Amino acid sequence: MKNNQTNRILSLLGALSAFVAFFCLFAAAFTEEVISVRGNLFQVMFPTSSSGYNLVYPLIGGMVLIILAFLVGLIFAFLKEKEQKIGSIINMVFFLAAGILFLLTTNFYLLANPGIDLAATGETSMGAGPICVAIFCFIGAILNGVILFRKNASSSASGKSIKKKA
Repeated sequence: MKNNQTNRILSLLGALSAFVAFFCLFAAAFTEEVISVRGNLFQVMFPTSSSGYNLVYPLIGGMVLIILAFLVGLIFAFLKEKEQKIGSIINMVFFLAAGILFLLTTNFYLLANPGIDLAATGETSMGAGPICVAIFCFIGAILNGVILFRKNASSSASGKSIKKKA
């Protein structure tokens, strides 16, 4: 039972990591050496029609993966241990994929908008947004990896005691 509670706590911490990663999407998308016209990651993913920029579909996919990781973490936290292991595999894949997608934000943005020269505006590197999102995604993947690869602690402490011979 204690093993299941530990997995539940780790799964809920993974969901919390996804929650924090989602709100990191409000941070700056690129460096702020000059005044950025692009803003946060939501503005990069979903530009307004007046800006003339295109949607960045891989980042939208990464955001969807973060939302799915949050939901899977919440749902599988309250199931039995075997189902929690399945949920942790699913969540590890979601978190790792989302983290890698957000580490490639600059490349995806340039591919979606080929007429933009970020070097001319001084916005050549990622800002706090994609970096924080990727870090919290990798933290969520690690937490789910701990659930998956953790030894069964309850079986070794199940009451089998070693008696000393007198």
